Amino acid sequence: MLRHPLYWLSAIATLALAAPAHVARQADTYPCTDGVFILGARGADSSMISPIGVSPNYQDLEGLEVIANALIQHVGKGSYLRALPYAAAIEPGVDLLNIGGGVDKAQSIIKDYVGRCTNPRIVLLGFSTGAQVMTSTLIGGQLRGNLDAYKQYITAGALFGDPSFTANVEPLDAGNSTTSGASARSASDAAYYNQNYGSKLRNYCQAGDAACANGGLGDAAVAIHLAAIQTYQQDAINFLTSIVS
Repeated sequence: MLRHPLYWLSAIATLALAAPAHVARQADTYPCTDGVFILGARGADSSMISPIGVSPNYQDLEGLEVIANALIQHVGKGSYLRALPYAAAIEPGVDLLNIGGGVDKAQSIIKDYVGRCTNPRIVLLGFSTGAQVMTSTLIGGQLRGNLDAYKQYITAGALFGDPSFTANVEPLDAGNSTTSGASARSASDAAYYNQNYGSKLRNYCQAGDAACANGGLGDAAVAIHLAAIQTYQQDAINFLTSIVS
């Protein structure tokens, strides 16, 4: 299981997709809605080198907001997007703490929302490390349990460039990669993931992607990874709007 290339990849990605100087802030509140509550997680952030705290750029969702906004317009009924407040740190040696902290926060938000709301419908979006956080949130990871008791409230999801992508798992897998990611799941975890979420979630990976297809750190592989959301954006919108009303 390879992890160290993701640190350098994430650093390159953050430089290439630098957050604007002033990112519009949203309160970390999660009101009940008759529409859908969308939770999105960005990739790792080179400005965050500690797993303690929250990335200052966590609300820069690197293009996921375009997909979320299309779904919000489609569903209406007070639907809204929130960014997952987590460290997104990439310093070597803290990756498990980083992802685990994100999983803890995401699971806590989902459980709280379901516990308070009468018609909970949750949509998950994630890119790169954020996609791995969302996968681990659902199926368990970093010594965390799964969300089996809450899976009926996960209405849909779309993940991009997930380093834990496992190839040839249908219908969960989307894109054209036939190789697994740098931190690929075990066969049993992939089977559980597909059985429980394959009908309502898509995990997008393009062949040659530096992270989800373990394509190395050449310029072409990094470029494929950085373009993952844009490459599959319309396909994801079509999928999500087809199953969420």
